[in-house]
Amino acid sequence: TKNVAVRTYHRLSGAISATDFDVMQIRVGGATNIATIRISGYSTPAGALRLRVGSTNAWTATAALPRNTWFRLKALIEQGTGAADGRIRLAYFLGDDTTAVQDSGWITGLALGGDGAGIDSVVLGKTNVAAIPASFMDDAAANTGADYTGSFLGPATATPSPVVLYDGTGFVDLDVYL
Repeated sequence: TKNVAVRTYHRLSGAISATDFDVMQIRVGGATNIATIRISGYSTPAGALRLRVGSTNAWTATAALPRNTWFRLKALIEQGTGAADGRIRLAYFLGDDTTAVQDSGWITGLALGGDGAGIDSVVLGKTNVAAIPASFMDDAAANTGADYTGSFLGPATATPSPVVLYDGTGFVDLDVYL
């Protein structure tokens, strides 16, 4: 497919360490990332949502993502038909709010390889277990092909809850690495 709409819920349990970590990778050929959505440890401010295309930062949010609060990431990825005429739109929302906290708007002229293979996978979740902080993810959804409308996917029917464990004295958050 050449077009993908993705929605995921995330929750960060602590401060961002001095490293970026990916929460979503859009791939062609099974392993080649054409776009990566990450949370930045280096950017100003640390903890901001970032879109990377190849080795280039295409967009970085101006505010850090919240801690210990569910937020929803939404992305629209359109490869285009040429080597560098793709476009992406990325936004994040708190919980099930309908107004974005930050929205990149359409970023155009991107080298997403539209003249080659279509998008064959979207990898979701924190891709590096060594990256800090712990990250929770819930309720992923994607539309491709005939289901793709060019609009963000709506919120889930219910906001996710953190995964917890009773340790004999009380409930503690579990760090889940996907």
